[in-house]
Amino acid sequence: MKKILLFLLTFVFSVSFGNSTTEPHLDIYYFHATHRCPTCLKIEANARKAIETYFSEEVLNKSIIIHILNFEEPENATLFNKFELYSSSLVLNAIDNNGKETVMNMTDFAFTNAYEEDKFIQGLKSAIDKQLSVIK
Repeated sequence: MKKILLFLLTFVFSVSFGNSTTEPHLDIYYFHATHRCPTCLKIEANARKAIETYFSEEVLNKSIIIHILNFEEPENATLFNKFELYSSSLVLNAIDNNGKETVMNMTDFAFTNAYEEDKFIQGLKSAIDKQLSVIK
């Protein structure tokens, strides 16, 4: 069962879902460039581990939707610009049942703590918990 869950989470992370839900939810965006540095790869790995460890149920019921996007691809430009980003970035966007968005840019935190895995995971968990409380 655990292997099936990990497969599903891996699939969810590898596909960018559109905002197909009108229910309150948290969009987690990780924007990256085509050519990725070791730190960018570490940020994505840490984010995956945090979400797989603490939020697998929320991913499955789509109260958390993961988006891994290359910001250099033209189809991602509008969304990338919406958050006023300029490089690889980690963004949490809570959307309540009225469509109100509460954005938390975690980019500085992510780059500062990319190589401190436990600190990264606990900090991201705390931020996700905070964003989820906005929509509950």
